[in-house]
Amino acid sequence: MARAIHSRPNMISKDTQGEREERIVDIYASPESLRDHHPDYVGTEDSYMTLRTVRSQSSDAGSPLRCLTRAVVVLLGLLSLILLAGLFGIVVQYKTILEKTLSMDRDMEQFNQRLKNLTEERDALLRQQGCPSP
Repeated sequence: MARAIHSRPNMISKDTQGEREERIVDIYASPESLRDHHPDYVGTEDSYMTLRTVRSQSSDAGSPLRCLTRAVVVLLGLLSLILLAGLFGIVVQYKTILEKTLSMDRDMEQFNQRLKNLTEERDALLRQQGCPSP
């Protein structure tokens, strides 16, 4: 087992139709195997897990794919916020136009009622004076 852990990984690249393929070998060791093969090992399982977590986070944080994914997520978030603000602006504008339209409808009804009343008064005055109605 110790020989398998300490052996050098095969990092030879293969050319496949002009493309280069890299092989990456991950070696995992448990705290028990470290204790069994290394008498100087003094760490605890918690420190091993913490070290492993830190290593995995640091290797993932710098990968180009992860950075690209993060950039895409940020851009999509910003685009969503811009669209939401635009939608909010349209709703506010629609509400304002609707209120103005309703106000104009009420004013128009009042003007029509006033015109009807004035027409009736004119007809009544013309009848009183004995003039024929127009």
